[in-house]
Amino acid sequence: MTDTAQLTDIAAGALNQLCPAAAMAIVLQGDPKEILQHVIEAVLAGAAVQQQAQQEAEETSQQATILPIRYVVSSLPEGHEDRYTFTINVHYRGNGQYSITQRLRCYGTDGTWSYEPDFGEDDQAEAAWLATHQFDHDAALKLARELAPTLTYRGRTVADALKESADA
Repeated sequence: MTDTAQLTDIAAGALNQLCPAAAMAIVLQGDPKEILQHVIEAVLAGAAVQQQAQQEAEETSQQATILPIRYVVSSLPEGHEDRYTFTINVHYRGNGQYSITQRLRCYGTDGTWSYEPDFGEDDQAEAAWLATHQFDHDAALKLARELAPTLTYRGRTVADALKESADA
């Protein structure tokens, strides 16, 4: 293969990676200098776009916030077959408020678990119920940690689940 043919193949391959349509059009013309010029232009354009994206990302990340929206709280180790059954979730509900749930049940400020009713169109009743089933971040996590070891399911406790897995 001649030097010109090699240069054409290398340049066309590089351009094809960057812009397949342009590479096809230029290769059909077969001018290695033109192909190389297009490769250089494409590389420079790609670098400029990459630099602009990096700059925008840096500016955006300075403005970005992180909001934890869900915590998983369990007294069973990760991977335990009963972990889901004995797990509490703390969910962000907006306005700095979190709910404490265990499957379909929601923990209330009165210290009891209940199922969220269907309020239909009654926004006032829903707001009243939510007010008694939401907590600030720290209170929700503290309560979830306290509640996790006390969960039961069909007469089984967290301690039972741990013992059963140790015996197996």
